[in-house]
Amino acid sequence: MGQEKSHRLEIDKIKTLVIFLPPTLGDTINHRATLRSLCSGLPNAKIIAISSGLGLEILQTWPIDGVKVIPRKNAWFHLWQAKPDIALFPYVQNKYLRLAARLRIPTRIGLSGGKHDDLLTHPIARIPGEHQIFDLSARMLAEINLDHHENINISGEILNLPPILAFMTGGSEPQKKWPLQHFQETALHFKNQSYQIINIGGPDEKGALNSIAEKDIAGTASWVETANILASVQLLITNDTGLMHLAAAVGTPTVSLFMKESPAEYAPLGSNHILLTPPITPDQVISAANQQLEKQF
Repeated sequence: MGQEKSHRLEIDKIKTLVIFLPPTLGDTINHRATLRSLCSGLPNAKIIAISSGLGLEILQTWPIDGVKVIPRKNAWFHLWQAKPDIALFPYVQNKYLRLAARLRIPTRIGLSGGKHDDLLTHPIARIPGEHQIFDLSARMLAEINLDHHENINISGEILNLPPILAFMTGGSEPQKKWPLQHFQETALHFKNQSYQIINIGGPDEKGALNSIAEKDIAGTASWVETANILASVQLLITNDTGLMHLAAAVGTPTVSLFMKESPAEYAPLGSNHILLTPPITPDQVISAANQQLEKQF
């Protein structure tokens, strides 16, 4: 197992820190709070973020002052040059934990539960029921005597769109999806109340709301365009998805439907979200949506 720590690290001795971030949309958005906490707590240190996929795009599109973003494919060369004092692994890693060990990064703090836990100098065990990003990151940063600030706001050029309600009917797996007919019933209710409806998501969500939606950008808009649209709508009604976290990051209220996972572990950041768990009926979602909309008028 990992070497037991005798004391926490001294902040003034940290010169360079690298954090290996996931490639997923929602996780990377939420880890912007982790990066901001590192920058504010280590103003004199060099902070390097390693990522790929959508995670890399997010960090490059909405950069954080003080954070150098490196693609995973270039990680070895840049880290060999930078010689970090600390490597952070906020999710279970194997390949890059081995890389950190080979590069002799002396302090390796991260989530345990992988096959190379023995390479972590400061293993962090998952606690059932804690938030998978914010609570875990707070414990990880506490190892280097830093506070964690839950501030993930991102900015972009807001599109000039009329007030609308957005719906995200998809999910990464079937068990995370509220029945499509319930989404359609809910969307139709608000269309009959003179709200404009927009359908968002990926190619699998294209046409999900058929003629109910005045606008369907699912599968055609980039995630940046989707973020700009979400920033302009009054409410997103969504399954537990990465776009739920994207909405939270641009300040959009949500009604978030957790069909499988625990809201305590995966909730979007902020207080302007209503989180529902099964059994969930269209009437419950409509009532929750009305609560959210009433706050805005």
